[in-house]
Amino acid sequence: MLSIIIPTLNEEKYINKLLNTLKNQFYTNFEVIVVDCGSTDATEQVVNKFRHRFKRLDFIRTNEKNASKQRNTGAKVAVGDILIFLDADMILYDQHFLSNIVKVFKAQDYFSALVTYIMIDPKEATVFDNLFFAVNNFWLKILSAIGIHISRGGCMVVKKQIFDKIKGFNEQMFVAEDIDLFRRLSKAARIKDTDLVAHESARRYRQVGYLKLWWHWTVNGIWCFLFKKSLIKEWKPVR
Repeated sequence: MLSIIIPTLNEEKYINKLLNTLKNQFYTNFEVIVVDCGSTDATEQVVNKFRHRFKRLDFIRTNEKNASKQRNTGAKVAVGDILIFLDADMILYDQHFLSNIVKVFKAQDYFSALVTYIMIDPKEATVFDNLFFAVNNFWLKILSAIGIHISRGGCMVVKKQIFDKIKGFNEQMFVAEDIDLFRRLSKAARIKDTDLVAHESARRYRQVGYLKLWWHWTVNGIWCFLFKKSLIKEWKPVR
């Protein structure tokens, strides 16, 4: 069984798209756990509209705005043996996305986590968006080939047993927590590079800009590998 864990904060505009693509997946043996950290919009109401569409759909409330802690909270109550962490603005256009995850683990059970890739939602993507992510994903594949596995925080796949063994996400890391998780996974388990692609909204790239985001990714990624903590203390929400 798969457990899909989604941290949220004021995601009424986006989570509907994600849940719609989840209910359209051909593989249906999964639960959805939404962990919210104080939304003041209609996030909960939007999620509740999907309760009859899934075998299990939980909406859990936490008081602390901390995506790492939200993900850990969801993992603690998850009953699936494979955890899939998705950001609320992700979209799974590939209806075989979940079934392909299951196929990979069944075929090669000795892997404990998967590297997946992200592109911008094609309904929003510009030529530059596609070029940037093509180059970025190619770079991540090169890193995987030399044993440095990185799976973007928007979509991470890991077996619950190994996730629990390494004690999940570091809740003191507010940026680059995805890099830190896979850095520790690499030491404890085997990680499989895949061709799985999920899509995300362009909101952060439009509001913050690629140059600034790339700088944050690079600096905090290096900081994570060198000092095992993030350089900046907050990844500001973009809505």
